[in-house]
Amino acid sequence: MKIVDNFLKRLHGEEDPIVKQIRNSKKFIWLYHGTKEEFLDDIRKNGLKVDKMGTNMGAISYHPSKKQALSYTTNKMYAMTYTRGNIKEPLLVLVPTKDLFFGTGGRFNEYISTYNISKQNIIFPDDLKYKKIEKDNKYLMDKI
Repeated sequence: MKIVDNFLKRLHGEEDPIVKQIRNSKKFIWLYHGTKEEFLDDIRKNGLKVDKMGTNMGAISYHPSKKQALSYTTNKMYAMTYTRGNIKEPLLVLVPTKDLFFGTGGRFNEYISTYNISKQNIIFPDDLKYKKIEKDNKYLMDKI
């Protein structure tokens, strides 16, 4: 069994201990979310909604609860793989840590949440707060 556990840890990677501590001790965490340019107006107006969830890659992220969910990451470059159009950077989203599922680690650091995100908790790259949030939250990475 230990061999299988070690294999899975290498395959999925372990969660960054700093992010794990934040996830276990705070109510919210800043994470990146990549999206298509065509969805930006709706997101600005209505926030992120799990019932409008869809990825560019054709995959659907499900939380262990089997509910529809949205995917987030601490890795900016990984989030960029989900952006399309004239978007230069992914969104920064203040995500509730309650029931936030750690999906994969390593270079992806992907998290899955079943919660809708209000527009007030989404920072767009053109917002002056964007760079400050990145600077203040050292666990956010910009490389794969």
